Amino acid sequence: MCASILSPHDRLRAKVKTALGRQTSEAMAQLKKEQRAKSRKREKDPFMTYRPKNSEIMDFNKLNNEMDELSRLKQLERNLTNKLQILTNEFTTEDQKRKALEDNLSKTRTKIGTNYTQTRESEQLINQIKAMESRLEKSTIKYNQNLVILAEKREQLDILRKANMAPYQTDKKQPNSPQKTSHENNRTLAQQKEDIQAEIDKLNSNNKEVTEEYSKKIDELTEEANSELESQSKQQKNQKVDHKTDNLTAQTEEYQDRISQTLKLLNLKSVDEVIAEADRLERENCSLYNFVIEHSQNRKKLQEEVEALELQQAKILSQEGENKEIEIANSDLNEINQQISDAQKEYDELKKQCDAEEAKYSDIYKEIDELFNMLGCSWDGSPDDLSTVTPSNAMFALTCIENAIENHSQDKIIE
Repeated sequence: MCASILSPHDRLRAKVKTALGRQTSEAMAQLKKEQRAKSRKREKDPFMTYRPKNSEIMDFNKLNNEMDELSRLKQLERNLTNKLQILTNEFTTEDQKRKALEDNLSKTRTKIGTNYTQTRESEQLINQIKAMESRLEKSTIKYNQNLVILAEKREQLDILRKANMAPYQTDKKQPNSPQKTSHENNRTLAQQKEDIQAEIDKLNSNNKEVTEEYSKKIDELTEEANSELESQSKQQKNQKVDHKTDNLTAQTEEYQDRISQTLKLLNLKSVDEVIAEADRLERENCSLYNFVIEHSQNRKKLQEEVEALELQQAKILSQEGENKEIEIANSDLNEINQQISDAQKEYDELKKQCDAEEAKYSDIYKEIDELFNMLGCSWDGSPDDLSTVTPSNAMFALTCIENAIENHSQDKIIE
């Protein structure tokens, strides 16, 4: 009983110890790592001064508060387990006393009750009655069989009557038929009818005789059984009265001796004190039971609180992991932003160079455009479909100008 009550507390202790050990070991390892990193930085740069962040200070304060809360809960859990162990020991001793009293009471109660058995003569009479009942069932089966035979004979009589009426009907149709055959048929039918009736009378008489005999025998046996049972009951009553008086005196003496022995063992004076002690123990058991229920409820609450703390610890650890991941992502993002800024700087420099070159070439493009228009060249076949000189169509404009100059020079030579 004690092992079944204390096993959950032992489990709870193990869980709390493991949780505290993990949390403290992880926190100490983290602090050692940070101190080593700080010491290395200070060795490299002795003029550096470390200033902790607000988030680090908050995390450190939270961790200290949680450690204090866990130590407080651990101390409270130890106190409660010690109290519960003391109460369980007291409960086991009181339970053993209660069981001893219940055993003594059950023994005394079993010796008060008496069981009576039937005599051999009454059993023989009951067996005879059962045998007569089985015979009566067999006779009823025979009676039913005789009824079936009677039904068959009646059917035969009906057939014979129909056959007897048939010649009269044929005589009406045929008046010239001889009368000798009809007389012979009547005689045979009458003889068969008499034989069947005689068999029916025999069967009825046999059934009546059998049923009357069995009913008489059953009545006689029942009367004999009742008379014997009455005589035996009278004898048993007379004997029981004598035996009861002797048994009661012996039992009262035995009970008195046992009661005196139990009173000596329990250091009590009377049965009333035994009853009062049993009542007191029962009340104490009820109070202890209620106390155990209350402590089990408190244990459940403590277990729930420990589970909640474990969840908080897991959340804190997960948040630390998430913070590390966020720091890594922020460092990656800073590197990417640095690369973007470097690329933007290069792009700005190149753009400045392009703008300067475009400013240089804009005057050239204007002169080419003026020369293109002066020579009367066309923009048909331009790559960008524009009517002004651009970097994309400058070569097209120059080729058109060269062709126009060549054509103009050839025309002058011809003239």
